[in-house]
Amino acid sequence: MLIRLFAIILTLSAAMSLLSLPVCAAYLEAPNAPDTGYARAVLLKHLESGTILYSKNADTELYPASTVKLMTAVLAAEKFAGRLDTEVTVSREAVSNIGGNYIALQPGETTTVQALICAMIIGGANDAAMVLSEAVSGTTEEFVARMNERAAELGCENTVYMNPTGVDAAGAHTTASDVARLAEFAAQMEAIADVADDVTYVMPATNMSPERTIRNRNYFISTALTDAYRRSDVNGLNCGSSAGGGSTLVATADDGSFSYLCVVLGASTDSNYIYSYVICSNLLDWAYRSYGYSAVISSSDLICEIPVSMSDGADYVVLSPKDDIDLFMPNNFDMKSDVRVDWTLDEESLTAPVEEGQRAGMLVVYDMRSGDVIGQSELVAITHVDRSELKYRLWQLLSFVTSGTFLIIALCVGGAVIVYIVVTAYRRGDRRVR
Repeated sequence: MLIRLFAIILTLSAAMSLLSLPVCAAYLEAPNAPDTGYARAVLLKHLESGTILYSKNADTELYPASTVKLMTAVLAAEKFAGRLDTEVTVSREAVSNIGGNYIALQPGETTTVQALICAMIIGGANDAAMVLSEAVSGTTEEFVARMNERAAELGCENTVYMNPTGVDAAGAHTTASDVARLAEFAAQMEAIADVADDVTYVMPATNMSPERTIRNRNYFISTALTDAYRRSDVNGLNCGSSAGGGSTLVATADDGSFSYLCVVLGASTDSNYIYSYVICSNLLDWAYRSYGYSAVISSSDLICEIPVSMSDGADYVVLSPKDDIDLFMPNNFDMKSDVRVDWTLDEESLTAPVEEGQRAGMLVVYDMRSGDVIGQSELVAITHVDRSELKYRLWQLLSFVTSGTFLIIALCVGGAVIVYIVVTAYRRGDRRVR
């Protein structure tokens, strides 16, 4: 069956919203990406489209360090949703042998879940994380088991937690990809996102302590120790370091038009720089100047024709994409060299009546370099095609005549006629004999 292509398929150049894009699709990296040599794993994601703009060792298993606190915060926020003012009493077990960052919570001290989440997210307080673990699950051991269950539920398949704090522990590991999944989920929770960009948090006085002023440990947000990394576009989310995990950073940012997530794991530090901040800052600037939405296909594009049988007049109908496809692409994106557009039909032809918008095939956009599918849309008829009643009735008659039912009826009738003729002839012959 001959299908005539329109010349417009050779010069596709319009707009289209992405119908189906893998959550972590990576394609068409912009040129001149910054140096990330001082980090073991990096991932930069454009959140609106789900596009991975930059990835380095994103599936390599590393110590999670302070990124663990995001999971601790998620479980606490889920457990106490709508009742973050729940009071919690600090146990001796929770705050014994606390290392790293802490706010000196004491056995018998009473505070709230909200205060503990803020102290942990803003100040990286390990003692707050331990107290939350008991508040959620009763024991830290049960909480860690729930952490790993929740990680699996969120699709973090290469993550194992050993404690609620992120202090290095044998067997603990995660990946930049998994951290990104967790961070995206956490960033949608008000209990976490609404406090992550606070410069300071004043923790209310308790039965055993006056107010505590907790400064944000994220140097993108706070200038308490240095203003070398301050950025107004960053609004969270987590930072920290450990001996095995190096410097880690999970940054959410908004340039006024789009939102981004950057994960840096295993970064180095020296007397001059904390490279997790340097790398993240350079990547964000690179993304802002190098990427934007590019129109790949428009729903007004005429892709192909498909024959229509039993129609009243037109013997074909034109197909167009059901949806526009706009892809978040490098600014130097070239439709002719960077992507390939293919289409397939569900059937070789349609039968009238054909409704406007009726599906007849699928259009797919591929990354030329990786071969990954980066966009797709149904192909639909752009006009209605009426059915010819005369052609339809003739077709019904022809279908009946050529059907098995008609053949059986014909054989039965033919057989009956033959029997009738034979019987009639026999009777006539019998009368002549008499």
